Amino acid sequence: MEAEDSDFSRGAGPSDAATMRVVQAAGSTFNQALVPISTGLVLVTPSTDSSTATVSSADSTKQATIIFNDSDKDAYLKFGAGATLADFSKKLAPGESYEPTFRYTGILTAKWAASPTGNMRVTEIRD
Repeated sequence: MEAEDSDFSRGAGPSDAATMRVVQAAGSTFNQALVPISTGLVLVTPSTDSSTATVSSADSTKQATIIFNDSDKDAYLKFGAGATLADFSKKLAPGESYEPTFRYTGILTAKWAASPTGNMRVTEIRD
């Protein structure tokens, strides 16, 4: 399938905050489309005590989650409730980001290794 020589085929088609452009690779048979999305950025401020923070609540419309540890301490992320330093799914170093390669709609929690300064930046993409 040959792409048409138009603004849309070059990836310059219409988009706004409620759409995501899917661009066709040269020579592919993939059809171009605009996919409606909803996004939200949540700042999670780590607690300086021993509590666990909810990074992302359970939501059946959640399609993807992008997590960035914008703090000065390691964060221990858990797919589920009650993250601890011994019970976690993924350790995030300061400045590290993580995007699960699978769809997960459950709760995500985090625990920091020590009293951190900064935030956990979370972007959710929902239906």
